Amino acid sequence: MINSGFENRKCSFHMLPLMDVIFILLAFLVYSMSFMAMNKSVKVDLPKAFGTAYETGNTIKIIIDGENRLYLEKKEIPFQDIVSKISTEYVPGKNTVLISGDSRSDLGISLRLLGRLRKAKISPVFFECDEE
Repeated sequence: MINSGFENRKCSFHMLPLMDVIFILLAFLVYSMSFMAMNKSVKVDLPKAFGTAYETGNTIKIIIDGENRLYLEKKEIPFQDIVSKISTEYVPGKNTVLISGDSRSDLGISLRLLGRLRKAKISPVFFECDEE
């Protein structure tokens, strides 16, 4: 039988290289989480008002920015197409529609949108605002 010399050696485990790998993974995790936590949505300055809370279950959110542009799921949608886009996602009794309008936007566009949603029998519809 051939004697290779490995039979008498003890197995050793070095922690230092493993700790380096763990720290690199931790740094990558922290760095990637900072990108995930960023809110990449349309900037809206909400009006201030008193109101009641709405349920946040299955909410379809419409955003109206300061230039009266409409957004659905962070994509700009023309006014004439917004109700048809919402109708594809809306389930009566399960969804609520939330209109988040900038305080600089025209009141008329919000009311026209509300009228079109009611005509399409989409309800309940809530307006988002900040507390006074």
